[in-house]
Amino acid sequence: MASSKQDIEVVVAIDFGTVSSGYAYANKSNPSEITVENRWDGFKGYKTPTIIKYDESYSSIISWGFSALPEKPKKKRNDNQSKPIELFKLFLFKEKSFLPDNLDYKRVISDYLRKLSEMIKGKVNSIWPSLNFYSQVLIVLTVPVEFDDDAIAIMRDCAFNANLIKERSSRYLLFITEPEAAAIHCLNSSEKNKLKPGDSFIVVDCGGGAVNLTSHNESKYLQDRIIKEFNKTVSDISVPLQPMIAAVKGGVQYGLRTDMRVHTVLKRTYGTDTIRRSLPGDPPSQILPNGYTIIFDPLVERGKPILVNEKVVREFKPHSMMQRIISFDLYVTKASNAKFCNDPGVSLLRPWEIELPENVNYEDVTILFTLTFGTVEILATAENQKTGEKYPVVRVEYD
Repeated sequence: MASSKQDIEVVVAIDFGTVSSGYAYANKSNPSEITVENRWDGFKGYKTPTIIKYDESYSSIISWGFSALPEKPKKKRNDNQSKPIELFKLFLFKEKSFLPDNLDYKRVISDYLRKLSEMIKGKVNSIWPSLNFYSQVLIVLTVPVEFDDDAIAIMRDCAFNANLIKERSSRYLLFITEPEAAAIHCLNSSEKNKLKPGDSFIVVDCGGGAVNLTSHNESKYLQDRIIKEFNKTVSDISVPLQPMIAAVKGGVQYGLRTDMRVHTVLKRTYGTDTIRRSLPGDPPSQILPNGYTIIFDPLVERGKPILVNEKVVREFKPHSMMQRIISFDLYVTKASNAKFCNDPGVSLLRPWEIELPENVNYEDVTILFTLTFGTVEILATAENQKTGEKYPVVRVEYD
């Protein structure tokens, strides 16, 4: 899963929820033993409230989780007292929730994750004291399928600010959508469900913030109603044990199973900008003074089933001895016949360029450009094939 996956000893999955959050962990040496945290500063439960409380000036954290739950109102009310902050994850859905004027939602998310990070590090260190958290622990964050590019990028920034990872582009942080994580957990229970290779199944998640706002218990009534309504058309309907932790356990299982063969179907074509000799009819805006034209070069096309962590590799060479920069701008489109980067429907996903070494024969320079497709993020890397020099990593998110 990560670039140095042979060094990873422990996988920690984090379920950062709208209303409540939790985490689970396991050691690669014993992958079947997944522990879900169930003790939170004197409180019991698989999750703790996604709530944080600051001091009156909102400059320091007083409490978080269960400890930050609103207290019983006193007869003499202190109007200057800060209120617990909750539902701040909604900002990632472009929805609004209450925040004081001097608080930014990204800071609140980072602060909450920092407190969770401190607890996770304490737990990991107490069990495996010799472990290097930043190079031997893989963090897997489960995220809603509705998260867009911005939300994933913000979550990565917040994880960095919370000291969960040492570098923003760290390979020791992976994302997986909650339905995919839950599906992996169900697959790992396939002996009970009698699933065989080639079988199709649907995962129905009836949880989420809206349900949790009214009930913190798993609804036996809802489970019974689903079975009653669909048992005539669906032969096997099953409910996993403790479904509220299915996603976080699936996140751990995803991090542990480096050989897992999960695939996704691409919704868009991914490509980059390259040049070729100009041809009659090329758009003037894309023609360069040297007689070349900038074109859209598809790397992997829409509709292609692609395995998670599959690599798409292409070789690129400079076109002249004067060239000192190679552009690997990433473009996306849903069109099936895009030829140029300014065609309708083609949009720039992420700009990127690398500097070429000086005083070398340009004919000897070959750059390997690789796209690695995760479940949520796409990792772009470039490497000088002759020298082995690796260029800065770029991460982009799926549509």
